[in-house]
Amino acid sequence: MLPTYDELLKQNQEMAALIRTLQQQLDQLQMKLRIMELSRLKGRPVAVDDRQIALGIVPSEPLALVPDPVDPSQSDPKLPSSTTKRGSKPRIRGTDKFAHIEVTRQTVIIPDEVNANPELYEEIGEEEVFELEVTEARITRHRIVRKKFRPIIERTSPPVIAKAPVRFSQDYVSISLAVYIAIGKYLEHGALSRLEKQFARHHVDIPRQTQSDCIERIAKWVDPLYQLLFDQTRCRPYLQIDDGARQRVDGFSPAGVRNAGALRAA
Repeated sequence: MLPTYDELLKQNQEMAALIRTLQQQLDQLQMKLRIMELSRLKGRPVAVDDRQIALGIVPSEPLALVPDPVDPSQSDPKLPSSTTKRGSKPRIRGTDKFAHIEVTRQTVIIPDEVNANPELYEEIGEEEVFELEVTEARITRHRIVRKKFRPIIERTSPPVIAKAPVRFSQDYVSISLAVYIAIGKYLEHGALSRLEKQFARHHVDIPRQTQSDCIERIAKWVDPLYQLLFDQTRCRPYLQIDDGARQRVDGFSPAGVRNAGALRAA
């Protein structure tokens, strides 16, 4: 009587298991033989411990990748949440943490079924989420136009033009640009050469000399505030200062210290 399919399949599985067992034993014997050869080359015997070789690792059957069942009610993809440990810091909801941020763009998504037949549906609510978007800094021009007029009756009178507004400088530098340069240099610790390359990426040529002039003009504006803080600091009975601050307290003026720093930098 010929064996059935199930009997042949069982015999095949038993033979495969026996082959795996024999292969493991062969690998262990080859490992022992290699260790004995190395010990013979070194001139001293090495004790072979079976526990260091037979790790008891049995190769498993190849696994079939089965995709997880998809729930049709949850078709929207879910992004994984952050796994960063917060410790004892309380967690603040995003809606409360960023409530002060202005909404500049809004996207309203309506189901396709409603768009196809809007008269068959009525709105009962909405679900809202938000994202934080970053708008790159833009460099724009502020045109200041002063119109000229002349009297219609008295033709010999000189033309009339409005007074020029107070500006930061006589060239193209505005107060906003000067503040941006000062913040980038002192608050963001960026060199003027890096700021020059940053402006170049915006297709604007603002050389370092112009930026240095902006810093100098701002320094003149805040110099009275610096002098006030400097005088109040010197009136204190106890000061903790470093070597550079000690030179200023001993009699060097702030302008002299700045000039000395410029010479050292040069």
